[in-house]
Amino acid sequence: MSLLDSDQQAAITRLIEHDRTLLIAGMGAGKTVVALTAAAELLDMKAVKRVLVVAPVRVCNLVWATEHMKWSHLQGLTVALATGTPAKRRAAFSSDAQIVVVNIENIAWMVGEKLYEGFDGVVFDESSRLKSVGSVAVKRLRHRLKGFKWRVCMSGTPVSEGLLDLYAQMLLLGLHTVLAATKQDYLDKWFMPTDYERHSWAPRERSGESIARAISVYTHVVPDYTHTLPPLTIDPVKVLMPPEAMKEYRQLARTSVLADVTAVNAAVLQGKLQQVAAGFVYTDSDEKNARTIHDAKVIAAREWIAEAAEHGERAIIVYQWDWQRDALAAQGVELFTSTLKNYERWNSGQIAVMGLHPKSAGHGLNLQDGGFSMLWLSPVWSRDLWDQTIARLWRRGQSSPVRVNVLVAEDTVDNFVLDRLENKEAALRGFLDHLESIQTV
Repeated sequence: MSLLDSDQQAAITRLIEHDRTLLIAGMGAGKTVVALTAAAELLDMKAVKRVLVVAPVRVCNLVWATEHMKWSHLQGLTVALATGTPAKRRAAFSSDAQIVVVNIENIAWMVGEKLYEGFDGVVFDESSRLKSVGSVAVKRLRHRLKGFKWRVCMSGTPVSEGLLDLYAQMLLLGLHTVLAATKQDYLDKWFMPTDYERHSWAPRERSGESIARAISVYTHVVPDYTHTLPPLTIDPVKVLMPPEAMKEYRQLARTSVLADVTAVNAAVLQGKLQQVAAGFVYTDSDEKNARTIHDAKVIAAREWIAEAAEHGERAIIVYQWDWQRDALAAQGVELFTSTLKNYERWNSGQIAVMGLHPKSAGHGLNLQDGGFSMLWLSPVWSRDLWDQTIARLWRRGQSSPVRVNVLVAEDTVDNFVLDRLENKEAALRGFLDHLESIQTV
């Protein structure tokens, strides 16, 4: 316990003393060890009998599977992984392990098998991944949680994509009524429709402050510790598309049609323009059939990797599409997998350059021991994926300044995606600052 800092100790105390908590802690703040320590104490006190952990599959396999082994005060805790084949999952649930970790994708299976019975504590790790009230996981779970007397939702970015994300997380805690009785009531009370069909909603004026005040008693915010980390620099690298490629880009932007590609609506057009900026486009006939348009970003990435190697830097290259993945593989870049061996090889310095998809490894993984440089082949719309992926390197235990670059095709949608990321950061930071200010009054 001596290695846990005062902020982590305070978070543990909060979880032990309260049976419902939304734990908000930045990436790398040690949420896993906080939850494990609180669960261990409650189990020792017999305040709970058994604890279920729900997390993204890679976080299950690469973090929850090993984290308790790293801390002397958790050596007696037994943890079983309910991932993999149905037989392996059933074995985990039927074991005498005090904590069973199941991935989000298997929630429906778990409920169908009634394997949640016998648990009275639950931790939802990366709870923002369960932000939709209408999702299968939330629908299956919400009415089976009455027997769970200790519930925790943990996230570094609970409202990264907007305040709408919050309702489902409070629902899992059984605290949604502090916001509204139903999701529709929540929308009507705190938001305004932005389209005639009432599909899109925007917060009313000062809704963020009001919502933060409503949930403040049920939340615990771990103070931002990033000021203690080495510096983080994030810089775009401008890439000029060849004239012919830019001509095709502009044609698609103007007409929504490009040879064998047709953008049927604005959302599709946005995605197709991002693909062209990246260097390719998927055709209408087959979403897996990509036509190469230019190699400007491939060349830029190759030059960036060579420069990093000259300085002895091990680097992560972040890709979004299979076409980019294949381009990296053609350059000899090793791709990240969910295997423990791959994970350990990176952190032990055995991999010089590793390709990473943000949805595969954007949450919960500790990659700071393997390097401190990152290149995004294209910017992403999701602030959550952006922040979470960067935090794989820029987190506790990182000893070097972290350098993040993103390839931006000039005069394309790439520029607008970066602007959108900055706006989301301002909204998220404002909400969390206000929530923290309420709790410190």
